[in-house]
Amino acid sequence: MAPTLIRHAAAGSDTHAEQARGRLAALSDREREIAAAVAEGLSNGEIGARLDVSVGTVKSTPVH
Repeated sequence: MAPTLIRHAAAGSDTHAEQARGRLAALSDREREIAAAVAEGLSNGEIGARLDVSVGTVKSTPVH
């Protein structure tokens, strides 16, 4: 769901974009970093390597 959330937040000012921006604002900085990496299509391992965290941390981070 994170890729859709990122796409909607980047869109115009329609209702979906507003809702997505609100949901993104509720995430921590780390959660937003992981959501952005998911939206790029990176694997859990690639995200972990990029952010210097374990794959387990990536998997357990809520980005929905």
